[in-house]
Amino acid sequence: MIDGLVSGKLHIAPVLRQTKANHDYVTVTVRVPLSAENESVFAHVVAFSESACQALRALDVGDAVSVAGKLTPGAWLDKEGNARPSVDVVADQVLSVYSIRKKRDAAQGRGGGGQREDRPDTAPVGGDIEDDDVPF
Repeated sequence: MIDGLVSGKLHIAPVLRQTKANHDYVTVTVRVPLSAENESVFAHVVAFSESACQALRALDVGDAVSVAGKLTPGAWLDKEGNARPSVDVVADQVLSVYSIRKKRDAAQGRGGGGQREDRPDTAPVGGDIEDDDVPF
């Protein structure tokens, strides 16, 4: 496996699942743009840690997200029989705009945490982020 970082937008909403041993995990699909025009690869992401699961569950389809963890490259066949790339990721860390805002607000002593009102369970996960690193 390869350690890597994948960034894109949620293509399929997070799904909470349970193992046979009743441990929660979350699956999502992230659409990752490639350098070619309108080309993308789909990253199938699974998270087992509580913090990564909570961070993914706070997101909706279309939200920007970055996940870091173990990558396994793969391929699938489209309707025309063409091979298309795919990536499977076991996410150790998740970074989204919501976790960045929460960390920034906490560092600046603001109480609201910068959480989305409709998603109060957003968890901060990831490394230190500076204001200049956030594109919005």
